[in-house]
Amino acid sequence: MTTAWEGRVGGTDLSPAYRRGLTEHLPNVQIVFDWFHVIKLAGEAVDQIRRREVQRAAELLSGTRYLWLKRTENLTPGQEQRRHQLLNSGLATVRAWQRLEALRPLAQEPDPGQAEAALRWCCTWALRSRLPELKRLVSTLRAHWEGILAYFRTRITNATAENLNGLFQTIKRKARGFRTLRWLRTMIYLVAGHLDLHITRAFPA
Repeated sequence: MTTAWEGRVGGTDLSPAYRRGLTEHLPNVQIVFDWFHVIKLAGEAVDQIRRREVQRAAELLSGTRYLWLKRTENLTPGQEQRRHQLLNSGLATVRAWQRLEALRPLAQEPDPGQAEAALRWCCTWALRSRLPELKRLVSTLRAHWEGILAYFRTRITNATAENLNGLFQTIKRKARGFRTLRWLRTMIYLVAGHLDLHITRAFPA
């Protein structure tokens, strides 16, 4: 969770706990939902559809999870070729993936009004798929609509907080736990505090 105090803007994911914490402690804050988490939710919906559909189309979908979750530029040539072969298969997974791909470019749309119009179109297109997983996704997006639109205006993300949290978790794993919060806090300051530990000699050698 990140906050730009001067503008009273809080960037967070779609977690109810984060949202509750922001509104409780910062009642005047403008909540911004990180677009990364919107794409993550859409990817989870695509994967749910794939897992459901693989039961009747195992020959086509087995081992294809990351074909639908990775960005095209991150696919190996073999993965890209296999995904291309499946595009005309009529699979529900393909239809869901196409909706996910339509959402991705909105993060780069410079005009907030155009971004909102495109998002509305994406939601309508997702509902037309009649896939229950996508219907639930659209319901979630609509429940967080104002915070998602605020992202297009502010471009605030919680990437810094996510990176710091990853660093803190690594510290805990390497130490195999800390017996007190004091020692954990000390190690966090030591590792993440950019402390200057250069020691100068007080006396000539």
